[in-house]
Amino acid sequence: MKLQLKKIFFSSCSIYLYISAFSLRMLIGRVIKIPNFLFIPIELILLLTFLYLERQQLSNFFIRKKNIFTEVSFGIVAAVLWCVIEYILYFLGGEPLQIPKLNSLLLFPALLIVAGWKSALYEELLFRSITMGVLIKITKKVHFAIFIQAIFFYLAHGRYFHLGLWYQSIIVGLMGLVMGYITYKRRSVIPAIIIHSFTNTFGAIFMPAGLAWGKAILSWLR
Repeated sequence: MKLQLKKIFFSSCSIYLYISAFSLRMLIGRVIKIPNFLFIPIELILLLTFLYLERQQLSNFFIRKKNIFTEVSFGIVAAVLWCVIEYILYFLGGEPLQIPKLNSLLLFPALLIVAGWKSALYEELLFRSITMGVLIKITKKVHFAIFIQAIFFYLAHGRYFHLGLWYQSIIVGLMGLVMGYITYKRRSVIPAIIIHSFTNTFGAIFMPAGLAWGKAILSWLR
C-alpha cells in the first residue's frame, strides 16, 4: 500500500512538473515576461526534476548512458550538415548569399558555450525527450507523437509567423520533425541538442565578431 501511494505521489509530481515546464515555455514572451537568465534555470530545474523522478525509465525519454561519444560525434556531423541545408534553404527562399566572417567563425565554439546551448538544451528535453516520450507511451503511435511534438515546437516559435517570417517558420516546423525522427531513431536526445545548439549559433558567423559576441551575451537578458 505504501509503495503504491509513493508511486502515485511521484507520478502526480511528474505530471505537475511537466505541465509547469510546458506551460511556462509556451507562455514565455507572450503572457509571461522573464529574462533568460531567470527563465532558463527555472525551466531546467523543472525538467531535470521530472527526469529524476522518472529515473527508472529514462530510456523512454531517450536518455541513456551508453554510446555517448558515438551520439556526440553523430550530432556534430549532423549539425554541420543541417546548417548547410538551412543555409541553402534560406538562399532558395530569397535571402542574399552571405560569406562567413573568419573572426566570428573562429569564435564559434565560444559562442556555442556562451549562448548556443541555452534554449537548445531545455527545448530538446521538453519537446523531443519528455513530450515525445510521454506521447509515445500513451498513444503507442510513434509518427503521431513526432508530429504532435513538432506542432508544439512550432507554436512555441510562433513569433516568426506573426512577424511575417514565414520561410523561417517553415524551417522551424521542419526542424521539429527532423529532430523528432533523429531522436527516435538514435534512441538518444543528445544529437538533437547538439544540432539545435549549432543552429542557434550558426547565424553569428555571418556577423562581425564584436556584434556576434555582444548578441550572445545580451541574449541572456532578453
